[in-house]
Amino acid sequence: MRVEDLKRWQWATLGVLFGLGMAFTWTSAEHNETNRSISERYFEIGLTRKTEDGKAQIRNIVVNPPRFAEASRTMKTRVEFDWLSPTRDLKGTEYVPFTCDFDTPYKPTPASGVPIEMGFSFGGPLEAGDIFNATLTSENGRRGLFSYNATATDPAAVALGFAAAWNASKETPVRRLAAAAEGAKVKLTHRYGGASYSFEATTTEADGGASDGQTFVANATAMPIMEFLAKMKAQNPEIGYRYAWYRDPQFAYAFGAGAGLVVLGGVWPTLLNLMIGAGFGRPARKKENYDLDRFGNGEDVAAAAAAKEMSEADLAQLRAAELNLEKSLGAGLGAKGAPGSTDAEPEIRKLSDTPVDPQPAVAESPKDADDIEFRGEFYPTARAKKKDE
Repeated sequence: MRVEDLKRWQWATLGVLFGLGMAFTWTSAEHNETNRSISERYFEIGLTRKTEDGKAQIRNIVVNPPRFAEASRTMKTRVEFDWLSPTRDLKGTEYVPFTCDFDTPYKPTPASGVPIEMGFSFGGPLEAGDIFNATLTSENGRRGLFSYNATATDPAAVALGFAAAWNASKETPVRRLAAAAEGAKVKLTHRYGGASYSFEATTTEADGGASDGQTFVANATAMPIMEFLAKMKAQNPEIGYRYAWYRDPQFAYAFGAGAGLVVLGGVWPTLLNLMIGAGFGRPARKKENYDLDRFGNGEDVAAAAAAKEMSEADLAQLRAAELNLEKSLGAGLGAKGAPGSTDAEPEIRKLSDTPVDPQPAVAESPKDADDIEFRGEFYPTARAKKKDE
């Protein structure tokens, strides 16, 4: 098939497939990736910091759609921004592009000023001797482990004992957080600064076996990064940010398919026909329509059949002819087979081995090779020699 023979719907299909392929490439590519990154805490500090001459520490914040990170097997949100840094000669400052992949949902730190909650919750049927293990990981990777053996069975009493044991601990980074019991929950607050922590909570029986019903859950305020920036902007209206909607897979696939449909399915076939009409290409081959009318249709056949029907006069004439033919045939048979007829039966010849027609005698061929000579202008023929007189 030639390009000129493609139909508009075929071009439209190719356009949609091409658009979807381009959308997949666009959403899978890494955009503005750099090797410069900072932690959540310094990002939050930079949102509210300004230099002496009034320059913002961070500007041009772009939030990308969340995506799955293969390395950490978690959802990440890439945030791009310009960070004010000293120049290489240390004589001034300049904005340098940064990219940070933050956890999704985003967990603010106390440095942001956004009200956050950190702590643990107790529930289920509790027993004396149940073990509650809490693991804290700071933003610099330092881990701290805290374990508490319950002595009570009431969730509020267990939370109270847990908070007291927590505040008495000297482990780092446990001692950097203060614990306070609030019902069946333990709330944690920073003692010295706004470091960011992640929490893990597990519970076992006294003998280390699996839990038989008690629950121990880590609580931490988390929200989408766009919601967090909106709360930060409420505190500082000068903070500016935008969402990279054009990198959202849903928009990219819809736009790619629509653009391919319009361009390749609508504009390109029209342009191609104009170029062919102007003589810049071979015209499309015309489809030969097989003419079935030449075989007639049902009405013509019915008319022909009606035309062939015989009239009453024709039928009467046909019957008369058939009767005359039967009479003549009957008369001939009767005359031939009548008694006393003198017609003799034809004689039947008997089989014999004698030839029906006598064959002419064949002259004997010469038996001596000396009596044979070969003649012929084109090819030799054996002939008997004539005897000398």
